[in-house]
Amino acid sequence: RKDNDTSTTKANAEKRRLFKSASRIATMFWRLVAALPPLLGSIWATDLSFSFLLAGVAGVYVAFFAPSLMQLASCRRQRILFEQQHDSGVKKEKVSLQNEYTGWYS
Repeated sequence: RKDNDTSTTKANAEKRRLFKSASRIATMFWRLVAALPPLLGSIWATDLSFSFLLAGVAGVYVAFFAPSLMQLASCRRQRILFEQQHDSGVKKEKVSLQNEYTGWYS
């Protein structure tokens, strides 16, 4: 029994170490991917005001469109998961996922 517990603990520690390493690699990869468009844009755009214009357009997307699209995707995904977990085989009703925390800004 003790050998089994030790091997399970070692396996869990190895999984955590691999996950941490993979997470670190993924973070570095996506940071590099995020850094490439500005670098390539700075090669192409020689006027600083044009660079600021591009940054402003990207900022509008990040500030307004990305959060709302993520909210819509999250609500759709949550509805799918809820319906899968509560599938009773009976006639499907429209499920409302509204609660006291759901409001105008969420």
